[in-house]
Amino acid sequence: MRIHLIELKNFRGIEQLKIEEISDTGVTVIHGRNEAGKTTILKAIEALFNYKFSSKAAGVKSLQTVNADVSPEAAMEFSVGPYHLKLSKQWLRQASALLEVLSPGHETYKGEEAETQLNEILNRHLDRNLFDAMFLNQDDLHEGIKAAGISSVAGVLSNQTGEESAHGEDAEAATELMKQVDSTYERYFSLKTGAEAKELRAARTEHVEAEQELHEATQALKALAEFVERYEQAQHKEREAEENLPAARKEVEEHQQEIKAIEGLQQAVDARVTEEKLARASLDQARIKLEERQKIREGLAAALKNVEDTNVSVELAKQKAEAEKQEVTKLSEARDNAQQHYDQARERTKASRAKLDDLQQQLKVHQLRLKSATVEEHAEKLTGISTDLEKFGLAVSDADVKKIEKLEQDLELERRLREASVAKLVLSAQSPQHIVVNDDELEVSGAGRSVELTEGLTLQIGEVTAVYEPGAGSSSGQELDSKIDKLTEQLRSELEKFGCE
Repeated sequence: MRIHLIELKNFRGIEQLKIEEISDTGVTVIHGRNEAGKTTILKAIEALFNYKFSSKAAGVKSLQTVNADVSPEAAMEFSVGPYHLKLSKQWLRQASALLEVLSPGHETYKGEEAETQLNEILNRHLDRNLFDAMFLNQDDLHEGIKAAGISSVAGVLSNQTGEESAHGEDAEAATELMKQVDSTYERYFSLKTGAEAKELRAARTEHVEAEQELHEATQALKALAEFVERYEQAQHKEREAEENLPAARKEVEEHQQEIKAIEGLQQAVDARVTEEKLARASLDQARIKLEERQKIREGLAAALKNVEDTNVSVELAKQKAEAEKQEVTKLSEARDNAQQHYDQARERTKASRAKLDDLQQQLKVHQLRLKSATVEEHAEKLTGISTDLEKFGLAVSDADVKKIEKLEQDLELERRLREASVAKLVLSAQSPQHIVVNDDELEVSGAGRSVELTEGLTLQIGEVTAVYEPGAGSSSGQELDSKIDKLTEQLRSELEKFGCE
């Protein structure tokens, strides 16, 4: 289950609160001073799932704000299995319930129908025993003892204490796979914030720069193409002028002949002078055109050089972009492979858990059979003892039997309480290591080893020696050991009265 939003109104000591945009990854920590409302937030989550909107139980009444006649309200948006849901409840005075299925599809349920639909979804996609155990408080010790029968809790505690299971190899393989997935993910993203890593940011930056260079090269090539087009147009105009020049000269000569015929020699001289001026003007124009053509040729050569340089830059940019594309493809394939391995590992883990549940059920049946056989054997012994006692005239009453049973139950409870409450130190090592605990040498390996913390415990690791000294408020097993010894002695004394072990 993933929680996305929590909203409270007139809920115990909180008048108005809204927590949204809760991250789907990492750990969400609620912190604050004492009596600031941290426990109230957890109590609201518990109330949404465990208290019906129509309930009038004492636990529901405790949700109401002190000295205020208003209905406590709570809402939560969360995901479970394939469902994305929003649940809202209001208790006591204006009791109501609303369940919205946001995906898949969109449906709305109200009142008792909402309660029924919610329980069906949670039963299909959650381990309800483990789910209920998540709401245990520090004072719910007897409820915690009941949780000892939950297989999923036992599995989690076994993993935390380092006990070996029947499927340790699969668990180790799944752990190694997740390490590889985390390592690959951490190469490109931050595990804490999900932000892109330096390598991925650099790759994206280079990709953007390559695209920018490609864009600039394309623009330069376009500008060069426009320049070449203008140059070709200028050459076309120049050819047209050269083609029209002979006709213009012929026309000038015809006019000059007419002038010569009319004006005589003087005009012929003037005509020669004019012709000379025209020739010089034509020569000047030809020189100007020649210089312009030379400049155009130089510009064309420079433009062609720029085209070649641009083509080289474009080719390099294309190669760089292709390399980036191949790298992105490899990263995508690696991510897909990692996801596939993760899914396979998760399926194997599910199968292992199912097997573990079956084995635990078989173990319980076997234990019950053993207990049944033991009870029958004890019953036969009691019958024989009763016969012997009758010979000596000593009667065994129901009160005596109940007293002994009570002592035996109290003794078993104290033993379980000691096992659950005494602090332990779990040691593990990547390779086998030797340590000294209270002058006894022990070997520590990857499977882990549990050491009970008692006052005066001496732990030596290499050249370091650690002595455990509990504080004034620290709990230890000495008081519980004293209770166990006392109850054991009482039980032994009662049994000896009747000649029993």
